[in-house]
Amino acid sequence: MEEATAAARSMEDQAADLTRTVAVFRLVSDTARPQERGAAKALATAKLASSTHPAHDNRLSA
Repeated sequence: MEEATAAARSMEDQAADLTRTVAVFRLVSDTARPQERGAAKALATAKLASSTHPAHDNRLSA
């Protein structure tokens, strides 16, 4: 039982250390910049459309 308690405390200490280590990184939430997400979606849609629907050739054939 003492070994399990010691292991649990060790894991808690490691978790706390990991939390402090990764706390220096700041992640931007997906909801923080909806205009960028919309622009990225529009660009992806435009790329898909251009790759699946080639431009029409309006020249008359002779």
